[in-house]
Amino acid sequence: MSGRARCSVILPSETQSREFDAKLLLACALAERGLPTYVGSRIAIHAHINHFPRSVYLAKDFRKPSHRIFRILAGLGHRILGWDEEGILFFSAKAFHERRIHVPTFQMVEELFAWGPQNAQFLRSAPGYGGVPIHDFGNPRIDMLRPELREFYDAEVEALKQRFGNFILVNTNFGKLNHAIPKYVVHPDGKDQSVGGIVTPYMRNAWAHRLKIFEAFQAMLPKLAAAFPDKMIVVRPHPAESHDAWWRAAGGNERIIVSHEGAVYPWLLACGAMIHNGCTTGIEGYFLGASVISYRPVKSDEFDLGISNNLSLQVETEAELCEAIARHSKLERTAATETEMQKIIAPYFSSIKGPLATDRIADAVSEFVSAQVDAGTATFQRRVLARADAALRALTKAVAQYIPNHKNSHAYNIQRFPGVSLEQTNDRIKRFQQLLGRFSNVSAQQVAKNVYLVK
Repeated sequence: MSGRARCSVILPSETQSREFDAKLLLACALAERGLPTYVGSRIAIHAHINHFPRSVYLAKDFRKPSHRIFRILAGLGHRILGWDEEGILFFSAKAFHERRIHVPTFQMVEELFAWGPQNAQFLRSAPGYGGVPIHDFGNPRIDMLRPELREFYDAEVEALKQRFGNFILVNTNFGKLNHAIPKYVVHPDGKDQSVGGIVTPYMRNAWAHRLKIFEAFQAMLPKLAAAFPDKMIVVRPHPAESHDAWWRAAGGNERIIVSHEGAVYPWLLACGAMIHNGCTTGIEGYFLGASVISYRPVKSDEFDLGISNNLSLQVETEAELCEAIARHSKLERTAATETEMQKIIAPYFSSIKGPLATDRIADAVSEFVSAQVDAGTATFQRRVLARADAALRALTKAVAQYIPNHKNSHAYNIQRFPGVSLEQTNDRIKRFQQLLGRFSNVSAQQVAKNVYLVK
């Protein structure tokens, strides 16, 4: 259609290991529908935003830190759709609204995509929700876990097995308590600078609970190493976490390494056992059929992520944890338990069977473009002001790269998005082509460092 020829899509990826592959899959599906799509590092995309054609921008959250770039995008004539990349981490509307919704930012999004029925309800009940469409389609990250794409990571899985043998994987998610940027470390009686310094009684109590778990995980590491002298232990911190605390907990043991290398899915497929507490990797590990153990030294019905723990074999003590690993114990998956597990999953995830979430989202974006592309214009004065603000923002962040312990420091940016080459990007597209029998005419070309045009 004529509208499609005049519009492209911008698909930013904040954390390479978490979402780049899934967003590249979505970029391929959008390109297949005639929508050229820019995909890559969110930081790099924002730095070059003045150079992109008028597009549909698929946002990764609706939090206060995104408000300025949303204003710039709107001023440049872009349209904003999106979802919350961390939407499945919350099982209460109150927590989701407190932590993930900034009303002025939220109200700039014209269509919303939900992970599943519960996330859709949280969005619908959010303060400031004005009735825009909410598409309960699931998420491309879950597509990457489906059987038809399971072989995507075969080469990486084999390389990890060759490198580490039958290793134990420990996935952590203590970004608030162990943030890589000291300013953003939250103490139980402190403020959360990442959401503007806000603190509520709920947040304070949640942090106090998580702190106990964080301390228990650090204490568990050397004991785990002592119990399994023939195994390597790999600690994989959350993308926002400092690695220092885990190296200290390792105590110089050469069989304990700390790494956030590559996507988590091949690590889940390669390990002998994975340990977590309320981490999304527990959910992902379940989908992949991994041996997933939830270590729960303290419990809270109010603050623990129930779905992630309930899809795992649950243990409460270090002794139970070591016994489960020694016996190769895992969550029993009989026909009866699978039925129960599906009941647990159903409220949280859509499109785990049938059409890919990727295709449902791509269809919705295509329809949005066809119907409303001409509405995304902005006045000349507004475009000039937006371009000036974008240039100032890019300059400020470029300077900040050289400031140690800044949220935009080069070291922290590299931690979140280490980089992907054109060759690696096209290799991934070829894997999609082979596994799905699609995208035969789709390829990527580089437009900036870590930013690619898929068409």
